[in-house]
Amino acid sequence: MGISVFAFQSFNMLWSPFYEEKLGRSYVSLVWFGCAIFSLAGNFLAGWAGKGAWSEKTILFFSTIVILVFSLPMTLCENGWLSLMFFWLHEFGRGIFTPTHSAYLQDHIPSDRRATIGSFNSMIGRFGAAIGWLLSGFLGDYIAIPQNWQISILFFIFSIPLILKLQNGGKKV
Repeated sequence: MGISVFAFQSFNMLWSPFYEEKLGRSYVSLVWFGCAIFSLAGNFLAGWAGKGAWSEKTILFFSTIVILVFSLPMTLCENGWLSLMFFWLHEFGRGIFTPTHSAYLQDHIPSDRRATIGSFNSMIGRFGAAIGWLLSGFLGDYIAIPQNWQISILFFIFSIPLILKLQNGGKKV
């Protein structure tokens, strides 16, 4: 979780100035609205997929692949509207990831340790967010936003082997 939250921060911080420049200030609200809609759609799919035959591990893997598949072309597009379509689809993957991660954690922690491990997981996530926020802000002074996002994409790639090492089983989302 810490790696993913770390990697999310450059997207969280930099989408607004990026799309303000590419599309114009008047479209920033539309971009935000689309982010909310696509993230909610991802949340819905996570719940639906978790009720089916997919394990939480499979859903986490799928969501990370969705994030990767749409983030990379987003960073390569010169056209702001095409980049935005990829950005919204990447948000769909993020919408799948968060509730599935929470469900996986709750289903795989013994009940007598749930509060302690849950708190530790939250702390690691916040630490990852703080480091990601600081690093992407620092890099923003030296590299363009798409390159900043590409560095974050590398961390999603690094997270795939960790996701593949997760245990199967437990309840569905």
